[in-house]
Amino acid sequence: MFSDLFRNQKKIPFSSFVNYALYSPNGYYNKESRISKEGDFLTSPTTSKIYGQVIASSLINKAFLDFGLDCKDKNYPSEAMINLVELGSNDGTLMRHVVDYLYKFPAVYERLNIVTIEKNLKLHKKIYQNLFNHSDKLLVSTSLDNLSFSSDKAAIFCNEFFDALLFERCIKKNEKLYQVNIQIENNNVVESLELLDSKLLEKFNEYKLKCKEDAFFEFPLFEYEEYFRLITKNFKKIFFLINDYGDKSDFFQTSSDPFGTSRCFYNHIASRSFYDNIFYQDITHDINFSLLSLVAQRFGLKEVSFSSQTKWILNSDLIQTPVFSELLSDPVVREGFSRLVHPNSMGERFKFISFQT
Repeated sequence: MFSDLFRNQKKIPFSSFVNYALYSPNGYYNKESRISKEGDFLTSPTTSKIYGQVIASSLINKAFLDFGLDCKDKNYPSEAMINLVELGSNDGTLMRHVVDYLYKFPAVYERLNIVTIEKNLKLHKKIYQNLFNHSDKLLVSTSLDNLSFSSDKAAIFCNEFFDALLFERCIKKNEKLYQVNIQIENNNVVESLELLDSKLLEKFNEYKLKCKEDAFFEFPLFEYEEYFRLITKNFKKIFFLINDYGDKSDFFQTSSDPFGTSRCFYNHIASRSFYDNIFYQDITHDINFSLLSLVAQRFGLKEVSFSSQTKWILNSDLIQTPVFSELLSDPVVREGFSRLVHPNSMGERFKFISFQT
């Protein structure tokens, strides 16, 4: 199984293993989606369509107004186009919920280019199916790189995207920084601690967060920087809304757990059995939103807001409308909404953060 991974080297960094397990041709994220009750985990978009509608409502009341589009004013010139971009769109369910809501506001909808970015080519057919009613506006791609856009304005959103990026596992011991590397011994994966790679150490020192002794932490900086580079390369006027699990911290560690936050999900069970069920389980970690914000600043974006999912949804203008009251008359919708906002379910575990140029 590991012949390709160790073909030219005896040891590899943990991030190379994550890339292999998740994104190689047989990797977890190149298979059919496992986001379901019958799969490995659930997400907010699969829990309730209200989640996407709240995102759409917030874009109308924040991003689109900043870009010069008012949902009540149809007199804006046709060239005032906005790229509505989702990173890591999976099968397009969330984007469908967002644009189905925006369709009710022609002054906004008519000026949208709909862009979904999804690495997994197997899911592109489902994206086209889910967004069939909006196909004349739709662009589906595996990457933001090398795309050309007719407008430099973008309202970008993503759900549980940054936690799926590659990361290193690191630890500080006796004032020295180490990273987890892996190798094969007797057909088993064995971890070892090596002094932090010079490029990683340089990045570690650049961001100046503190670090606790004898506690593992996740280090995804190169991936963070790459996506902010791509976003600012393609667009000048940006509103970026991110939802993920994690918290803010002045430390690289975001948890009191000495083993860090990295873990696997397989059949809705979390574990640290990284080297079991390879290709068939997700590997993830909590987001340090303080670190994410520092990266955004380096690329010219400023943080606009940060809150729990509970607070963000309950403060939405959509919640105050008669339409929302009608939606909650359906017991299934009401149950899904409760899971989104309940503090003991998704509500406090997930956070929303937004940036703009």
